[in-house]
Amino acid sequence: MRLHIRMQMHTWFLCPGGFRLHALLIVVLLIGQIAADQALAQAPRSAAMTGLQAPRRAVLVDIEEEVRQQNPNQDGNHFELTAEQLDYWVFNNTYEMAHEHHQALIKLEIAQLDAACGLSAEQRQMLRIAGAGELQRLADVRTVLQARYAGRIYDQNKIGEVFQELQPYQRQFQRRGLDPESLLLKLLPSLLEKSQTANFSAWQAERQRAEQHRQIEAAIADIEQQVPLTIAQRGQLTELFQTHTRPVSPAAAAQHISAGLGRLTQLNSVPAAEFEAFLAPPQWEALQAVFLPHRGYLRLLRDQNLLLDLPPAPTNPAAAVDDAAAVTRDQEAPQ
Repeated sequence: MRLHIRMQMHTWFLCPGGFRLHALLIVVLLIGQIAADQALAQAPRSAAMTGLQAPRRAVLVDIEEEVRQQNPNQDGNHFELTAEQLDYWVFNNTYEMAHEHHQALIKLEIAQLDAACGLSAEQRQMLRIAGAGELQRLADVRTVLQARYAGRIYDQNKIGEVFQELQPYQRQFQRRGLDPESLLLKLLPSLLEKSQTANFSAWQAERQRAEQHRQIEAAIADIEQQVPLTIAQRGQLTELFQTHTRPVSPAAAAQHISAGLGRLTQLNSVPAAEFEAFLAPPQWEALQAVFLPHRGYLRLLRDQNLLLDLPPAPTNPAAAVDDAAAVTRDQEAPQ
C-alpha cells in the first residue's frame, strides 16, 4: 500500500499541471482508506468494551431517574429533607402511627401498674395526666425538629451530620412498654403508698428478671444457628450468661444492636477455659467464629451506658423456686 502511494506521488510530480489535481484526489482517497482499515481493526475491541459498560451505564441512569422522580429537587450531591422523611428518621414511622403507638402503650402501662399495685382512682388519673404529658412532649419535640431541619436542601456531608444529631431523639421515642424511659414509671414511686411500694418493687424486679431471661434465650438462639447444643450445654451456657453478662437497655436498638446480640457480645471477655469445660473442641472453634464479628460492640455498649444493672434476687423463697422451675422447664422443653 505504501509503495502504491509513493508511485502515485511520483506520478503526480511527473504529470502536467492539468492532471495534478486528479492525482492529488487519488492520494487523499488512499490515505482515507488506510485510516478506515485501522479503525476497522480496532472495532471489535471497542465494541466489546462498550458492550460491557452499557449495562452499568443503563443501571446508573435508571437509578438517577428514579431518584429524580421521587424528589425532583434532588441531585447526586444534594438531599432535600422533607417533613415526612424526618418523621421516619425520628419515629421509624409516620408521626400519626407513632402517636397511636405511644397512646396504646400508655393505656397498657396504666392497666399493668393497676393490676400490680392496686391503684386508686386518683392515682390512675395522675398517671393518665402523665401519659398525656408524654404525648404532648412527643408533639412538641416534633414541632421543634420540623422547624429546625425539614424543608431544607443539604449536601452529602451535612445530611450525615443531621442524621447523627437526630439519633438521641430516635432512642427517646422508639421504646417499648414500661421501659426505663417511661414517664409513668418515673412518676409512680411518688404516688404510691407504703403498702403499694412493696408490691411495685417485687413486680418490677420480676419484670426485669423475665426480660433478662428473654435476652439470654435470644442470644442462645443466635448461637445455636451455628453451634448446635445439647440440653445440658444450653443450661451451662445460660449460667455463663447469668454470671458474666448484664442486661442490655432497649435503647441499644437505636445502635442496631439487639438485646440478644448485646448479651452475646459480653461473653467475649469470659476465659476460654470456662467454655472448654462443657463444649467439644469443634463447638468451641465454631463459637469463636460467632463471637468474632461482634467484638467491637462491647465498647460501644459501655461508652453509651447501654448495660443495665442486674435485677435483685427475689426476697420471697417461693418466688425463687418458681423462677428456677421456669428456667428448668424451658431448658427441658423439646428442641
